[in-house]
Amino acid sequence: MDIRRRLNAAILLTAFVSTASYAGDEALIQRCQSIQDSIKQLTYLKRKGGDSKQMNRLHKKRNEYKKQYSEHDCKRIRQHLK
Repeated sequence: MDIRRRLNAAILLTAFVSTASYAGDEALIQRCQSIQDSIKQLTYLKRKGGDSKQMNRLHKKRNEYKKQYSEHDCKRIRQHLK
């Protein structure tokens, strides 16, 4: 009987951990998607053109988002991004 209780406890614990992990991954996917959308928008605006001051500002902002993309390790889940 003791072995059954331990086995049930292990199964419940595994289910709880995997659910929490999924919720964390879902939040990460949403955050990475937001970052990627911002990078795409800034790239579009940069290609559209403008004066040098505006281009420098767009370039800096895009690099900040690229840094966030790396810090959040978004490459790991990029297959889930649109």
